Amino acid sequence: MAMRPSARRPSGVPDRLKRNERWTILGGVILAGLLWIGIVLLIEDATRSIRDDAERDVHNIATAVAAQTDRAIDSVDQMLRSMAYLVERDGPRFKVADMVARGLLVNELVLQVAYTDENGTMIQSSIGDAPAVNIADREHFRVFLDRKVSGLFISRPVFGRASGKWSIQMARRIDKPDGSFGGVAVASVDPDYFKRFYSDLSLGKDGVVMLVGEDGGVRARSVSTDLASADIAGSPLLQFAIDSGGQSRVMQSTLDHVDRIYVANRVPHSQMIAIVGLAEDEVVGAIEAQRAIYLGAGIFGSLMIFGFTLAIRLLLQRQAQTEQRLRQAIDNMSDGLILYDSQDRVVLWNACYEQVFPHLKPLLRPGIRFQDLAQRAAHNARGVETPEARERWIRWRLDQMRSAPQRFQQDLPDGRTIDTAERPTGNGGIVSVSRDITPMKESARRLSESETRFRDFAEVASDWFWETDETHRFTYVSDRAEALGISTGNLSTLDRLGIEGDLRQSEERRVLLAGGETFHDWHVTVARAGALYNLSLSGKPLRGPNGSFLGYRGCARDISVQIAAADAMQQARRAAEAANRAKSDFLANMSHEIRTPMNGVMGMTAILLETKLDKEQLRFTRAIAQSAEALLAIINDILDYSKLEAGRVSLEGIPFATEAVIDQVLSLMGNAARAKGLALTVDFPTGPVSPLLGDPTRIRQILLNLVSNAIKFSDAGTISIIVSTTPVKDNRQILTLQVRDEGIGIPQEIQDRLFDRFTQADASTSRKYGGSGLGLAISKQLADLMDGEIGVSSTPGAGSTFWLRLKLLKADERSLVGAGSDLSDDQASPALRSLSVLVAEDNDINQMVIGEILTGAGHKVRFVGTGAAAVEAVRQDSFDLVLMDISMPEMDGATATGLIRALPDGKANIPIVALSAHAMVGDRERYLAQGMDDYVTKPVDPPTLFRAMARVTGAVP
Repeated sequence: MAMRPSARRPSGVPDRLKRNERWTILGGVILAGLLWIGIVLLIEDATRSIRDDAERDVHNIATAVAAQTDRAIDSVDQMLRSMAYLVERDGPRFKVADMVARGLLVNELVLQVAYTDENGTMIQSSIGDAPAVNIADREHFRVFLDRKVSGLFISRPVFGRASGKWSIQMARRIDKPDGSFGGVAVASVDPDYFKRFYSDLSLGKDGVVMLVGEDGGVRARSVSTDLASADIAGSPLLQFAIDSGGQSRVMQSTLDHVDRIYVANRVPHSQMIAIVGLAEDEVVGAIEAQRAIYLGAGIFGSLMIFGFTLAIRLLLQRQAQTEQRLRQAIDNMSDGLILYDSQDRVVLWNACYEQVFPHLKPLLRPGIRFQDLAQRAAHNARGVETPEARERWIRWRLDQMRSAPQRFQQDLPDGRTIDTAERPTGNGGIVSVSRDITPMKESARRLSESETRFRDFAEVASDWFWETDETHRFTYVSDRAEALGISTGNLSTLDRLGIEGDLRQSEERRVLLAGGETFHDWHVTVARAGALYNLSLSGKPLRGPNGSFLGYRGCARDISVQIAAADAMQQARRAAEAANRAKSDFLANMSHEIRTPMNGVMGMTAILLETKLDKEQLRFTRAIAQSAEALLAIINDILDYSKLEAGRVSLEGIPFATEAVIDQVLSLMGNAARAKGLALTVDFPTGPVSPLLGDPTRIRQILLNLVSNAIKFSDAGTISIIVSTTPVKDNRQILTLQVRDEGIGIPQEIQDRLFDRFTQADASTSRKYGGSGLGLAISKQLADLMDGEIGVSSTPGAGSTFWLRLKLLKADERSLVGAGSDLSDDQASPALRSLSVLVAEDNDINQMVIGEILTGAGHKVRFVGTGAAAVEAVRQDSFDLVLMDISMPEMDGATATGLIRALPDGKANIPIVALSAHAMVGDRERYLAQGMDDYVTKPVDPPTLFRAMARVTGAVP
């Protein structure tokens, strides 16, 4: 606040001289005043007239510029609206070239018109040979992607990646048919168009026309400007342009620092503002020219009038300057100051005093008595609430005033504390200086709380604190460290702590510490008081006020328990891994040992079924075949479950048709259902299912388990497969597959644990239905792997409904590979021409089985019993194919394959198919990596074998 003048007259000059000087000055002032009043009136009239004319011109030009700019922007916007509409309507059929040919995109403003997809990639451009670019990082794309803008957006000038020129990007959003973001329509507008138009306007030498966005970015300017960096964001000029409402104001440009009379008009239908500025110098020049004429006339008369008053004026000016300096010094004080005269009346005060005592501000004026201020202050003193208390406070304050010099503090109701010092002046007055010390007291309080908090933390923390000097010697450790027997006296330097014998690591630490870098979790081991401690140290450099290095300060933690726990966990992990490897090895061996005789049982049974048998022999043989198949199913279930339990099952994510999966299940399970007199039906209550992304093989495996169970536990009625879908967000659908039967049903107490491994609805020794109890457990784990759900609802005696629910992405029709397209491959054997086949197999029964399978299909077969014999046979004779057993005496199949692949003269390229009883996870991949071309497991399924032979030989007639 400005200083209030004293009411007292200055002293030290005789009254008579003072009066003479006053009248002399007054006469000169009056005469000069009359002269200059007329001159000033004339100058003001001329100034007003010149400024009014200039402002009127600027207003008119600003209005014209805004209107013309609006028409230009609207013409481009119409093009963008048309293109966005056509792209949304026609999609890929829309051609920018068609619009160009029809003249719909021809405009002198536009360098290029294009549109992009939702990823920012330019799809088409009016420039035929424009390169394919991506503008996903551009502002005019991001604002629509982030939904910050819904209408027309006008960007700052950018360098066009397609046009290769600086341009203003005008853009509109393009929507997909579902309303989601589909891209942007963009017009690259030539900023020079606006520059040429603006440059033609008559605004004088330093006049300027600008087109500016509300973000402060300059889109176009009538004078040459680097538009890439031209920005008035945050400047008073931008704020004026936004808020002016058509008013004018003299302001300085932040771009070229020229003072101008500015008028700003908003451009309709956009967020642009047209700013027109007429150089203040030109207006001032015209005013100055007119003023010079009047001043010339006034100066001549003034010289005579003011000649005799010059000396007095100089003295008055010197006095005024001295007083002004004094007032400025007082007003610039950071403390509140007030001066009283000998009658306790206010002489002057500064602005800071009003800030310290805002409640006194309405009363402050020269001449008011201190007692009047004290009465008002009493109402704002803390703890002074009654009239008696206020009276006592006022008397105390008056006594304080009269006993100066003195110093005291007072607390105000708003929580502030004011420190006041009062001293007498030489003429009997009082000068009072007050300071708000609330921040100082608050800082002191916080410092005290911080110190107390640190001490409390240090006392109860499990960590302990330390400090070193500039040589890395420990100078301080907290009490917690001393409780462990660690002190500054028994610690080595920081760079060698815990690694006294490791010179290399000590040097690495010394380099890090020499650089003054912060470090975390240095693990060191120290022995103290007969105990071994594992410590974790973290620290940061300690520096002085001038940045000099003083040492390190940090904390340490005893991590001995954690280290011991980690060691124990590592040992437990190694033991678990060893047990898991032992289990895997056991399963692999059991798979091999079981599948080898199973190949003989099932193969010989199949061969026997092809011979002439009487009815009783046929019934017995079929019983053997069914028992063998049931045993193989149990073995496969156990192996599948072991794979799932080991986490070695990976899922596919391929397009598939749900109907094809259902057709496979019907084909595979139809005979079993018909054999029991059951109807097997399919229903699609929600209509056809669109192509989906997922693992059709695993979905089919689950359905086969569910349908197989339904057939097993039903003696009559219908088994229904119900397929339905529910659309959800993110281009996904919920696929629900239900298998409903009219069988025996499942009690409620069994349903809760039905999907546990080895669980059966009837586990009694007299149970009617067989099974391993693994099928539903495998289905549950497969459903979990696909982030799906599986469940059952059932009523005993009324049937059961098992359901599988999966959330899957929709697939593109064009990329669809039908999940049932290989159905014929799964069920039928390919027709092969007669081949010469070498079979390496050491088991006589397996030789009989494989021989019958191959010779029955018209192939020539030669058997060898060892891997070495297989290598020799390939070296000596010619064969179309080798069927290689893996486990053989003397030399296994993998070693034999490696030797065959090293044979000369084209022998190395003979197709080799592994015949193995090893069916664990990774076996197939391992054999293929060892040089074999395909892999078939035992027991050998003839169609599977023939398909493998066809794949590796291509021997289809």
